[in-house]
Amino acid sequence: MVIFFKMNEIFEDDIFSPQGLINCLKQTNNLDSIYQKQVRHYKLEHHTLLVMNQFEKYFSCMDLPISKNLFRLMLALHDIGKPQAFIEGNIKNQYKYTVNIINELRGILPFREDEIDLLVVLVSSDVLGMYLQYQINKDNAFNQIVLLAAKTNLTSLMFFELLTVYYQCDIAAYTKEAGGLAYLEHLFSYQNDKKIFDGHTKMLKFNPILEGKYNELKKIFL
Repeated sequence: MVIFFKMNEIFEDDIFSPQGLINCLKQTNNLDSIYQKQVRHYKLEHHTLLVMNQFEKYFSCMDLPISKNLFRLMLALHDIGKPQAFIEGNIKNQYKYTVNIINELRGILPFREDEIDLLVVLVSSDVLGMYLQYQINKDNAFNQIVLLAAKTNLTSLMFFELLTVYYQCDIAAYTKEAGGLAYLEHLFSYQNDKKIFDGHTKMLKFNPILEGKYNELKKIFL
C-alpha cells in the first residue's frame, strides 16, 4: 500500500516527474534490477525515460480518451518484459512477459481493474509498428486493432489514436533530438532540426512516405 500512496502523490503533483514514477516502481517486485538491464544500446530505464519525456514534450497537453496518468504508467511499463525476452534470445516474447509483470503489479497500482485491463491490451502487441514496417498489410492491421479495441471500453478509433501516440513516443525516443542515439530520424519530418508537431492532427509528422501509409490505415477508422 505504501507504493500505492507514493504513486498517487506523484500523479497528483502539479508537475509530473517521469523519473519520480520510475523510482517509485523500482521499489517493488524486483523492478529496480529489471530497469538496470541493458537491452542493445540502452539500459531499460534510460530508454523508458526517453519515451516518457517525449510524451511530456509533445503530447501531455492534448486530451486523451483515457486518464493521462494511466497512459504515463503504461509508458513507464511498456518494455518491462523486454530484458527477459532479450536474455532468452526471443524478443517476440517481450509482450507476454510485460503483460505478466503488469498483472503481478495490479494490487499496488492506483487504478481500477478495467483501467489496468486497458493498459495490458495496449502493451500486448505492436500491430501499428508491424503495419508501418510493412510486416502486415492494411486489412490485417485494421482487423487486429478492432479486435484489441473490443477488449476495452473504447471505440476502435479511440484505441487507434492511443496506439498512435504510444508508437510515436516510442520511436521518437530513438533520435538524437530526444536525447538518444541517432537512429530513427528518417521516420519523421523535421524543421530547424526539430520534429514537427502538427497541431491539427495532434501528432508528430512522419516522413511523407510513412505519413501516407499511416493515413491509409487511419481513413478506415474514420
